[in-house]
Amino acid sequence: VSQSRYCGQVCGVKKDGTLWIWGSDWPNPDITTMIQFGGASDWKKVKRSYNHFVGIKQNGTLWSWGVNYSGQLGLGNNTDTSVPTQIGSSSDWEDISIEEGLTYALKTNGTLWAWGDNQYSQLGDGTITNRTTPVQIGTANDWQQLGVGGGHAVGKKTNGTIWAWGLNNYTQLGNGTNISSSTPIQIG
Repeated sequence: VSQSRYCGQVCGVKKDGTLWIWGSDWPNPDITTMIQFGGASDWKKVKRSYNHFVGIKQNGTLWSWGVNYSGQLGLGNNTDTSVPTQIGSSSDWEDISIEEGLTYALKTNGTLWAWGDNQYSQLGDGTITNRTTPVQIGTANDWQQLGVGGGHAVGKKTNGTIWAWGLNNYTQLGNGTNISSSTPIQIG
């Protein structure tokens, strides 16, 4: 189950691989009971933000749909779509984490990828340039987990170290300063 931090949008994948949504806002207002989204029965996991979805199918392919003003769908453009559309041709995606306007994904080889809104360097690629297709963050291949929120991201590597990047106006990067970082920095 994935819940957006905005307005109670929720989605979940059942054991049979079907996708279900409920809550308010995009794509339909005030869905008070769970409804199946589409007819596919091969979803592995799906995450939902305020206005876009990103999912991994059981074959490891990555899919997205929704609003795309910052390129958060990863499709190489800024065009909205209401139909799940495959991102690239890779079939080795393992996990996803999304926030309004941006998306992060981990591959099975431990590499970390990001795309979408980058106004606070939250994509971790050393720039403030929005990306409309997945861009690898650094060269590390030992990422294990990822969390995002409010213009920054925090990741865990397989050796247990914690890294953060992006906006740091409230010291959310945990590095003892309020200086933002455009690339991952180790915490502690």
